[in-house]
Amino acid sequence: MGSHPAVFLYCGEQGSIFEFKSRKSTDAYGISGPFWYAAGATIQILLFAMLSVQLKIRAPGAKTFLQVIRARFGATTHKVFCFYALLTNIIVTANLMLGKIQIFGFFKSL
Repeated sequence: MGSHPAVFLYCGEQGSIFEFKSRKSTDAYGISGPFWYAAGATIQILLFAMLSVQLKIRAPGAKTFLQVIRARFGATTHKVFCFYALLTNIIVTANLMLGKIQIFGFFKSL
């Protein structure tokens, strides 16, 4: 059983923002800043990996959590969760874009 691709996708998207904020915390708090920042980020990744493994054990045919919700709760709940999933993706994309803008602004000020 290999690693879940979504974990690598999450890590890849967050890499540049993670590095930038880690460097900012080093300036503010010394060596302990990036350590505690990384510890907090690691918990999220580990919990997501454990959740994805449990999903594959309990619903081996499902590819997404939306398929699990549709099979278990029906079409109406599936549509509600599709809306929330889309809204979450829009918010995450906006946050990633904001992080990239901060990085470009930082390098522009150098």
